[in-house]
Amino acid sequence: ELKKLKINFNFKNEIFINDIDVSNKLRQDSVNNNVSKVSAVKVVRDNLVALQRNIALDNNVVMEGRDIGTTVFPNADFKFYLTADIEVRAKRRLIENQKSENDIQSMIDQIKKRDNLDKKRKHSPLVVADGAIIIDTTNMKIADQVEKIVNIIKRKDKYTNEWKWKNKP
Repeated sequence: ELKKLKINFNFKNEIFINDIDVSNKLRQDSVNNNVSKVSAVKVVRDNLVALQRNIALDNNVVMEGRDIGTTVFPNADFKFYLTADIEVRAKRRLIENQKSENDIQSMIDQIKKRDNLDKKRKHSPLVVADGAIIIDTTNMKIADQVEKIVNIIKRKDKYTNEWKWKNKP
């Protein structure tokens, strides 16, 4: 039962379920092949949204996910939608999960399938959030992506002269 699951994280990006470190398992093929099906279940989505909002209650956070800017924090000050060429995404995923038995084409197929399922799901479908800044990361290294996002935030902050997180929907 979902209510009995204890999900914790720390600021080293480690995630624990019932005190078991699952950080390295989240990108495995077995998870990737099933995440769209599980995340389409409304009770699962509702519980995860509540958990994510609770995490941000007393913290300034950076979160990534397919519904963070649309469902979890629709009033966030900053929303970014990162995109990239499908082949680049597949190569990145293979590097990220070196234990994957996929080749580049099967990884491309897996990503396309997940994107399609997530775009068509009834609850919290994958869409670009209102007000999101779209960044094509195809030709960018991770450090360049971070630098671009930080520069956008600094520019906006400079004009507003304040920093607020609107983490309540």
